[in-house]
Amino acid sequence: MVSKLSRTYSNVKRNLSVRARQAEDYYRYNLSKNGLPKIEVQIVDQCNLNCRGCSHFCGIADRVFYDLPQFEKDMNRLKRLFKKINKIKLLGGEPFLHPELISFIRIARDCFPLSDIVVVTNGILLPKVEPVFWSVCKEKNTAIEMSVYPPLQNKVSYYRELAKQNGVAFKSSKIKWFFTARINPEGDSDMKKAFNACRNNYFVPFLKDGAIYSCAISYAVRYYNKRFDKNIAESKGLDIYKSTSREIIDYLSRPIETCRWCAEFSPEFSWSSGKQEIEEWHINTYKNSV
Repeated sequence: MVSKLSRTYSNVKRNLSVRARQAEDYYRYNLSKNGLPKIEVQIVDQCNLNCRGCSHFCGIADRVFYDLPQFEKDMNRLKRLFKKINKIKLLGGEPFLHPELISFIRIARDCFPLSDIVVVTNGILLPKVEPVFWSVCKEKNTAIEMSVYPPLQNKVSYYRELAKQNGVAFKSSKIKWFFTARINPEGDSDMKKAFNACRNNYFVPFLKDGAIYSCAISYAVRYYNKRFDKNIAESKGLDIYKSTSREIIDYLSRPIETCRWCAEFSPEFSWSSGKQEIEEWHINTYKNSV
């Protein structure tokens, strides 16, 4: 018989906001020590959209592909380190720009048979994929998660029906407001406060080429530095081959130097295509935005 306390907890949990759920995932993970609630895998750095203030800096990124043999090696290493990863997100950039996306799906599923595996896309290239993509997604129980930006909002029903016809789960998130621009160009943020502000909203360990990062910004800010000749602290990530699962957990649970350049809040601002100007990533540009 379910106790009154258990029922109360279940009711509270169901009513948590999306951000609160993500924060809860983080703290549950931090206590369990056995797995990760999620991990993001950026299989290509570039995108076919140019979102103003993109936290992955995709509009100014190089066309860098995650090497498939390296990914297979990395997934097998994570399988030895952690008992489970609840959700694995294959994203970019735009993941459909990677010519071997299907193989990434197969490898992720073979290494983590019980995980939720999701391809996160803006949907632009979805109607052009080969039939084998749909069959592999169905076979490997892999879902499509579409970030619906204003230029594609009138096509969501078509994409959803396309996925349904192919027996593939489809989820969409309408993007009207953006809140990812958070660079403090002065570099004088309180590291702990900036880190806590980030963790209270989301927890997104980021895997790239044998290293795990606290977030996408700590990896991708190299493109900002290169384009605008700046020196924001870049992270090399933590080498997953020289680290234990406990060391990875500890690393993901504390601020890093990059946090000095992250603001303690993320303002909402209306989505638009960017012009690749430095101010597009600066927090002060959006303080009075709605």
